[in-house]
Amino acid sequence: MSRSGHHLLLGDPHITGKDVFNALTRVGILFLLAWLVAVIAELTRQLRHRVRQLEGLLPICASCKAIRDHQGNWIRLERYITGHSEAKFTHGLCPDCAQKLYGDVLPHTPHEGL
Repeated sequence: MSRSGHHLLLGDPHITGKDVFNALTRVGILFLLAWLVAVIAELTRQLRHRVRQLEGLLPICASCKAIRDHQGNWIRLERYITGHSEAKFTHGLCPDCAQKLYGDVLPHTPHEGL
């Protein structure tokens, strides 16, 4: 047994109740900090798993917008993004494309942008 432990058990007059309280408080704080670090590490791991970002340059076809993956395969844009992120797609037609495709049956509504 260590000397300080021996004195504590024998009631060393130099060790006060305040000293014991301070030591226990420090040990408690260390355990709390260790627990917080473990919790933060787990949350960080979970967030890294959930957050999947698309980074860098994506080789994309100028015509059909397919994306070339690292193996050289061409994959539809929607499938590539869905496979590399949490994004989900729905489809519709912007007014310009609706006019191009169905202009003979739809009234023209101008669309700003692109």
